[in-house]
Amino acid sequence: MTSSTTPTAVEVVAPIAGTVIDITDVPDPVFAKKSVGDGFGISAPPGGTVVSPG
Repeated sequence: MTSSTTPTAVEVVAPIAGTVIDITDVPDPVFAKKSVGDGFGISAPPGGTVVSPG
């Protein structure tokens, strides 16, 4: 594996309407404390329901 110092742009597409929020503002403490790594959250619109495929 090689390492690159050149920044790469990445487009992130969300399968839900909402607002991107800082990971520390996510209501789940495991994610908010970055216990599983850095990231971001998506705040669903009022009345929106998010479920996992199953």
